[in-house]
Amino acid sequence: MVCPFRNFSPFAVTLVAILPVLAPGCSDPAPTAQLSKAGGTGSDADTLVAGSDIEDTQAPPEDTAPDSSADTVGTCIVSADCPGEKDLCISGACQPQTMCTSDKQCQASGLVCDSTGGTCVQCLSVDDCKPGEQCKAHKCLLPAKTCASTKDCDLGMVCDKGAKQCVECATSGDCSKGLACVETVCVPMLCKPGTTSCLDEKVVRTCTSDGMGYEQADCPGSSVCVAGDCAVTVCEPGKPVCVGAAVATCNETGTALGEPVNCDDTQVCENGQCLTPVCKPGAVECQNGQLATCGDNGTSWTQIACENGKVCSGGQCVAKVCQPGLAFCDGGQPKQCDAAGGNATPLTACTSGQVCLGGQCVATACKAGQTVCADATSLATCKTDGSGYSSAPCPSGSSCEAGACKSQVCQANLAFCQGSIKSVCNATGTASTTAEDCSKSGKICSAGACLAQQGYKASGGFAGLGTPSGAGYRVKNARWLLERICSQGFCIQGGIRP
Repeated sequence: MVCPFRNFSPFAVTLVAILPVLAPGCSDPAPTAQLSKAGGTGSDADTLVAGSDIEDTQAPPEDTAPDSSADTVGTCIVSADCPGEKDLCISGACQPQTMCTSDKQCQASGLVCDSTGGTCVQCLSVDDCKPGEQCKAHKCLLPAKTCASTKDCDLGMVCDKGAKQCVECATSGDCSKGLACVETVCVPMLCKPGTTSCLDEKVVRTCTSDGMGYEQADCPGSSVCVAGDCAVTVCEPGKPVCVGAAVATCNETGTALGEPVNCDDTQVCENGQCLTPVCKPGAVECQNGQLATCGDNGTSWTQIACENGKVCSGGQCVAKVCQPGLAFCDGGQPKQCDAAGGNATPLTACTSGQVCLGGQCVATACKAGQTVCADATSLATCKTDGSGYSSAPCPSGSSCEAGACKSQVCQANLAFCQGSIKSVCNATGTASTTAEDCSKSGKICSAGACLAQQGYKASGGFAGLGTPSGAGYRVKNARWLLERICSQGFCIQGGIRP
């Protein structure tokens, strides 16, 4: 009796493999495999993950047709052609597996849950099989028949001469195309031996010679895995770049540029963009006080600041010569400073009788070199350009009078006596005038005033001192009253007799 399939489950060796599972109670002595060809291919056409029972171990005929009664979800050659991650390719048709996380989900089918693969399988150990059966590759098998040669085995079986048992396979060569021998059972290969694919963008995996696993290798340097091979990266993924006067966009892997798109005739390509020129390449000018140079493509300006002490004027960095935007006088010549302060333009020259002040021609204010008294203690001198006066204080002990600093000889505006002469000091203290000769009126001069005599006869003299700081005194001696009065650099000395 040949039993129909109840379920199919993955078998893990290096990765997940797929095995057919017999319904409980079936006595099919030798499960085999059959693959049918179909036109569809999956996302990885080199990968083989498929399996089904076959009538013999030979390659199936080319015209084997899929079982039209199966619950199919697509045509296939191997399980990798199927859309679902856990779908199986059975007789050329994709069929979903019974997924599970618990034995309860497989109980109705008489199966158990393989937690590693997440699918229902016939057995995980010999305890899941009937007495006398053994669990191989998740499949319950009857005890193997002893043999010395394959001739001793049933059709579809071979003799494992090492174990001297009839088995489904002793090597993968005993299995149909796309199947490998695991634990003497033919199971679907994970992949086609020798084929390559990408595990991720940096890792290439190569199917092992038995088709049951992969060997991995990292792509060197900056190369990435593309279609199962390491390709050198030439650009940044997704970034547009310039190819002459055209824009090309880097592909998703960074290994090649897309088809270039030409810019308009009036545009140039720069930094992956089509731009319209804004200046003549190499041109220089001043912008915002900085020296600006037009780029090679004429699409932008590059600005640099001038060094200290220099300003940008006329498209170059020059020394600063004036205050930006202001008119000024340069040696009596009015000039106008430019906006940068690096160049000055002469204005209309001043005429005779005019002087340049603040960048303008105005009438002269005085004769160059003329002196006047700014006040009693300061002398003012007319500037060389006649624009006005500059003042300076007179030396200590002198006052300004008639446009000159003169030494002081008396106390300003104070009357004093020079013998019998009453004198008055001028307002600056630089000279005095005789006010009165007191003796002419029979008076004496005392403390700057003419005073009447009171019964005394005066006699004495007048003398000058080298210093104005003399002091006066009175001495009574031998019935004489001697007196010395000093003031303003002069002393009067004499005696008065009662």
